[in-house]
Amino acid sequence: MTASNEVESLRERLEKVEAERDALWETFIKVADMLEIDAEKARTAPGKPSDVFANYLARHDAELLNRPFEGLPGCTDGGCVVKKPNGMHTNGGCQCIKHQTASTIVQRLAHLRDQRRR
Repeated sequence: MTASNEVESLRERLEKVEAERDALWETFIKVADMLEIDAEKARTAPGKPSDVFANYLARHDAELLNRPFEGLPGCTDGGCVVKKPNGMHTNGGCQCIKHQTASTIVQRLAHLRDQRRR
């Protein structure tokens, strides 16, 4: 193989690698957009791109799990599962779940499921 053939082969290989890199970057941008993440911040975050996205999804899921009772007022019990009361409270046991109808609970779970799919 002559030197010029070798150089041409290396140029072709370089073009192929650059095309693959560009395709990966486009995929990265699409995933970031889909997850509503700033692509530049995600690019500079430590770790592999898959780790960055997995960490985002884990944080997003944790946020969703922390708000299943969002919008409910809670009760005055010290152990309320919806919202811890400030100041004085009772110790009779939280009745929030007991007072929710099955359809309300199913609607809330469906809403959380839909939020998770975004």
